Amino acid sequence: MKRVVLSALVFGLVGWLVSPVMAQEKIAPPAPPVAAVPAQPCIERTYTCYKPVVKERMITEVVCRLVPKEEKYTCTVYVPVWKDVKRLESYCVPVMRTVESVCTVLVPVTVQEKRVVRECSLIQKEVDYPCTVMVPKTYQEKRVICCPEIQRKLVEEIVPVCKLVRVECKDACGNCYTTCQRVMETQKVTREVCVRVMTTKEVMVNVVRCEPQTRIAKKIVCTPVYTDKVILCNVTKCVPTQQKVKSTVCELVAKQREVVCKVMECVPQPQTGTRTIYTTVQETVTRKVLCTEMVPFTQVVRIPVCDSCCTSCYTPRCRSCCR
Repeated sequence: MKRVVLSALVFGLVGWLVSPVMAQEKIAPPAPPVAAVPAQPCIERTYTCYKPVVKERMITEVVCRLVPKEEKYTCTVYVPVWKDVKRLESYCVPVMRTVESVCTVLVPVTVQEKRVVRECSLIQKEVDYPCTVMVPKTYQEKRVICCPEIQRKLVEEIVPVCKLVRVECKDACGNCYTTCQRVMETQKVTREVCVRVMTTKEVMVNVVRCEPQTRIAKKIVCTPVYTDKVILCNVTKCVPTQQKVKSTVCELVAKQREVVCKVMECVPQPQTGTRTIYTTVQETVTRKVLCTEMVPFTQVVRIPVCDSCCTSCYTPRCRSCCR
């Protein structure tokens, strides 16, 4: 019995998977294979399958809609109004008066007092001290110096020389005349040239050198000497004394006066206006809706059967059916 239920579930699942594809592509179920020699007999089974189909459907639903409506209303508005009101206000007036008071004054008084003063006096005396002095001495030394000497010699040179030479010429009429023309010639000239030649020679030079010498010198040294003595000095001290002083004091006296000030009051006033009120109204509306429905269709499946299968459930060696 379990095998029958399992086989039915398997065939149903295969049909459900194959049916949408065949319906979408519009392909007929595959034909049974044509064999030259059928090896096993087959049994045809018909199954009912379902496929989804999108359809249009008219539905009726209730829709809420806002309907505007104008209505009149009455309200109370407070309007500010300014009024003149008399009020009493307090103000202060300064009043000057003379007041006599006793105060303590510090009066400077000069008093002579004895004070001990330390004086410093300087005592001068001569003191010997050793010092080093650089004494210059002159020595004669031989030094080799370079000094230029001028030597004269004769030099031959070729120099260009200009000369005026008389030349006979003829004019356009055939007359002869003599003119002087400048001619450049080279001549050999001998002249005397001074040449500077550096020579060395020994000379005696005076050289000054400083030699240190120790000497005893004298210097004046000041030594401070401190002495104490008593002197009289004037000291100023401040002595407190009480004195009567007159001073002018300013006092504030409070007075009242009547003033007129503006006060704002809110006066209620009724006003009428118009406002819009929206009311919700329900309406029945019919519209088109896309729905998906499962449409049944039949499918034929060929099942191979062997000799040992059961003729009722077509399963091999079914004991429950073959008893």
